[in-house]
Amino acid sequence: MKTILFSSGGVDHYQMGLLEGLLKAGLTVEVVGNDRLNDYRCLFDQYPGAVAVNLRGGFSPGVSHGQKILRLLRSYGRVLRYPFRSDARLVHLQWLIRLQKLDRILLPLVFHLAGKKVVVTAHEIDPEARHRRSGPINRLTLRFYYAMAERIIVHTALMKQQLMEWFAVGPEKIHILPMGLNEFLFDPGLTRGEARRRLGLGMDKKVFLFFGMIAWFKGVDLLLEGFGALGGDCHLIIAGRGATGAEGHVDQLRRFIDEKNWQDRVHFHLRHIADAEIATYFTAADCLVLPYRNLYQSAVLFMGLTFGLPIIATDVGTLRETIRDGDNGWICRPEDPKDLADRMHLFLRSDLSVHPDRHRARIRAQARAEYSWEEIGARTAVIYQEVIKKKKGSGGLPPGC
Repeated sequence: MKTILFSSGGVDHYQMGLLEGLLKAGLTVEVVGNDRLNDYRCLFDQYPGAVAVNLRGGFSPGVSHGQKILRLLRSYGRVLRYPFRSDARLVHLQWLIRLQKLDRILLPLVFHLAGKKVVVTAHEIDPEARHRRSGPINRLTLRFYYAMAERIIVHTALMKQQLMEWFAVGPEKIHILPMGLNEFLFDPGLTRGEARRRLGLGMDKKVFLFFGMIAWFKGVDLLLEGFGALGGDCHLIIAGRGATGAEGHVDQLRRFIDEKNWQDRVHFHLRHIADAEIATYFTAADCLVLPYRNLYQSAVLFMGLTFGLPIIATDVGTLRETIRDGDNGWICRPEDPKDLADRMHLFLRSDLSVHPDRHRARIRAQARAEYSWEEIGARTAVIYQEVIKKKKGSGGLPPGC
């Protein structure tokens, strides 16, 4: 069976992990993406059933506004012609192109008109809800998007419940599959000493890491407040770019660090962190901290598990289902810097901190057993088969669309 794995980019290592799982399940897969597909050339060379389809090109920032518009229009033109040229019978939509509200209507409709069955992975049920700004147009386009899908894949039971309640999706359409480990990021040859040398950190420090996009709901301000209760031998790395519209929040974080004179202890790497650099941050750290105010599930959590890092996270979404107190980390109360600091102190006194190498190997091995892309790919392939085998005549536009 041939299928299309469609993504504008999104979390590339998630897409490529799923790709390898599908290929091992015996599928032929056309992967739609952008220039970053070239970073995974070895995977396409290894599997004859994998075909890279670059419809979006590059993202050179140093071009004029007019050139960016022209580039976007050309990208849409290639994307809209492509479904009619591919002989794949099914498309799996992940992250969309650029204009999300338009994409939610345009893409499934075009693939449907080209005779493709549509499967969707909803990494977030309503991306605007976490920013507390979900409006009627946003909800309407999401309702259409989910209605056009034959099957919808989510990562947790909570996400399934919200999909049913918020958008009236029937339970028979929804499948729960976990995220997998980001094995493409792991560098087994990188030592902690070398990673810390690259970041200018000494081996005598305990290093906590926050990684990912910086926005209010990620709770970095709460982490900084809790960090103040730790001793001077503790350092904190904050690595990631600021979210669109979060400039004021980022400035507030900078001012807080300056007021506390923490420039030597808090290392603020405010930029996009390329995939090739990620291993450096996770290998250098002793503990990953996820102080989120709200979230369904976290891809960064699975990055941490990939590297065997202990994780301290707030009790939001379904993070509790993955983190086991004292075994691979700790759960703390959301929006409670004191409770967060208590868990950080607990980590510093624990065997996870005293014998890090032993526990990192154990945590990584456990995670590989629980979140194998080979298993996820096989289960995803079964969903595709169910969709393809549906009786003819059961398609068509969904009621009310």
